[in-house]
Amino acid sequence: TTPAGRLTDKSKLSTGSRFLLKAAGDVQRLEHMVKGPEDLDKVRYLLPDPSGRKFDDIKEIAGKVGERGLVEVGIYCALDHKAGALYSPNKMMEDYYLNRNFIVELLRMFHEYTMAETEDYLESGAEAIHGSWYWASLSVGWSPRIYRDLFIPLIREHVKLVHDYGAIYHLYDDGKCMPILNL
Repeated sequence: TTPAGRLTDKSKLSTGSRFLLKAAGDVQRLEHMVKGPEDLDKVRYLLPDPSGRKFDDIKEIAGKVGERGLVEVGIYCALDHKAGALYSPNKMMEDYYLNRNFIVELLRMFHEYTMAETEDYLESGAEAIHGSWYWASLSVGWSPRIYRDLFIPLIREHVKLVHDYGAIYHLYDDGKCMPILNL
């Protein structure tokens, strides 16, 4: 329950699982937390304030690594384990055509969080960002057209932030990339 209203979701642990979160494949999502645009204000209350955190361990690790390596921090994009965990990516694909503004707003909310999170890591001394975009992959079912429209602007914004700090951006997509490689 949030000040903006109530959110619910339901998951089922597959039979035979011995650990609560053994692997992502062991959990079946029965009901996503976000049902539609009416839940956006509610979800905002679930996001912790990402600003102002400092990660002293990054500077310490970078100092120990020195010239022998590179300190890279992994950050999920707006979709990976964020918006995509709260609202089905399959439903997002449908809603891209039925209610595009909602999908854009949902992704933008989580992208802004990702950007703040990234900036905190960079301020703390991260030398490279491993930007994970695998739920945005064409292998998930997104078309090159939707990828170009929804994700390329977010990727460019993320890359620019990282480059503005003089750091390296490592884009990760473990799916089909050839149709979008030139983007």
